[in-house]
Amino acid sequence: MKRYLVVVKTYDGEFEYLDKTIMALDCDPSDSKQVLIEYTGDEELKDEDGYGRYTSGSDYRQYLLYHTKEVKEEHVEILTEYLF
Repeated sequence: MKRYLVVVKTYDGEFEYLDKTIMALDCDPSDSKQVLIEYTGDEELKDEDGYGRYTSGSDYRQYLLYHTKEVKEEHVEILTEYLF
């Protein structure tokens, strides 16, 4: 199973921050909405502003898929060590 480095920008009121994680995606990694649904677990994400910032159906946060890159299996362990 392919794994991806996923970077998500979260807009939380006045604050913005980047989250990095390594995920095995069950969807097309270029489909930002589906990647964000897998990341958040929220099936009700909506792109209300037309700029790819998806608003959660369960809270006020917005999410933007900032970056997705396939990670070679032999690099997963070392990235995990340095990212988390």
